[in-house]
Amino acid sequence: MRELGEFEVTVRPFKVQELNKAINENRVYEAFGAGTAAIVSPVQSYLHEGTTYKIPIEEDTQAGKLTSRILGMMSDLQYCRTKRPDWQIDVCKL
Repeated sequence: MRELGEFEVTVRPFKVQELNKAINENRVYEAFGAGTAAIVSPVQSYLHEGTTYKIPIEEDTQAGKLTSRILGMMSDLQYCRTKRPDWQIDVCKL
């Protein structure tokens, strides 16, 4: 995300209560999980202590705009449409 130059990125632990508060204050625009197997998965809601917290999504894509964009970027890396030689090992030619 830092490399996009569009966002202030902070890496720190946080508690679910902080996320709950941000959702209640309409400060959450979208959420996603990322990992090797899932690539990028949008989060539409979660349940915490009996309360369902909804996260905004685009109805047509079932994801937020940034989530869709990150998924595209990750897919481009996986299918060798984009190269990142600073940390990517090129297995596309194997």
